Amino acid sequence: MAAAPLAAALDPTRVMREIDRRGAQPVLTRLAKSDGEWDGLLDGVASGAREWLRVANRLLSVAEDPEAYDLEAAVGEALAAAPARVLEIADGGGEIQVSWVCDETTTFQEDPDLEERIALLADREDAVRGLRAPALATKRAACLKSLEKARSGLERELRALTRKIG
Repeated sequence: MAAAPLAAALDPTRVMREIDRRGAQPVLTRLAKSDGEWDGLLDGVASGAREWLRVANRLLSVAEDPEAYDLEAAVGEALAAAPARVLEIADGGGEIQVSWVCDETTTFQEDPDLEERIALLADREDAVRGLRAPALATKRAACLKSLEKARSGLERELRALTRKIG
């Protein structure tokens, strides 16, 4: 069976239908084999679009590293772009959890230096801090606590390295 055209494969509704029809594991395997499709999927998830977050939630249920890491990093990026959508889906019975999406250890697709990581976490904190939906207050508070702890830890690490280097 020939692979679906790239545009069709990158439509989250079609990907969800394929997951429903074939199962998450075969779809994950197929997408991960195509750099273009995989990168497009990760970009979609990182955008914070609700449909892509649903796709990520389903794929994370079967993913192992390196795909799990990529998906978690993309969800982490989505936190800055669409904090309400990420927190709405988090802790909702799927794989996306506030405990890891707001923790620095799973939030970067690339390997930025300490200063970049601190800046990215600060951007996510600002985005989450801006949420005012009462229904998300508990998740917002937990997320901010994790983000602040992670950022503070990295800032301490940066200060220690700066002192050591001189």
